[in-house]
Amino acid sequence: DVHLLRIDPAWTTVLGWSEQELLSKPYSEFLHPDDREAAMRQIVKLREGATVIGFENRNLCRDGSYRILRWGATCSEGMLMAIARDVTEERARNAELMRARDAAEAATRTKSEFLATMSHEIRTPMNGILGMSQLLVRSELADEQREMVQIMLTQCSNLVDLLNDVLDIARIEAGQMTLERAPFELPAVVR
Repeated sequence: DVHLLRIDPAWTTVLGWSEQELLSKPYSEFLHPDDREAAMRQIVKLREGATVIGFENRNLCRDGSYRILRWGATCSEGMLMAIARDVTEERARNAELMRARDAAEAATRTKSEFLATMSHEIRTPMNGILGMSQLLVRSELADEQREMVQIMLTQCSNLVDLLNDVLDIARIEAGQMTLERAPFELPAVVR
């Protein structure tokens, strides 16, 4: 097992242990149990001549909590020399950012699902109104009535197009948009 021979006084500040406590016990006793094996593998690499940069582990504080330290270390003449930086708050901020990102993505998915459902639910009766309006415009109507039904038909058609666009946006956001080939009239699209 590895014992510490000398430490920077900052270590006592960060972890809360006295210098004597840190020097009197094997280093592994100050590590989180789940991090001990990985730390020992890094020590073996160092003894084989490798340089370790960016290795992280949880170090036990006197109050029972753990601080995450990011290490850089090398071995010279059988002695391991290391420098560490406390990244506990950085890790906590990153974890909070990840939770916020996950919550935002979940909210976007929920919104997209809602839009897709609502678009579909509204589009179904709108298609019924559109179909009935098309039948009505073909029946015997006075000119003024025919004009009103024609306006209603145009507005229903515009609303169905709008609902289809909303449904497409929801599909794009949900990653479910599929493209298809279809003939079209370019002048009509431009208009």
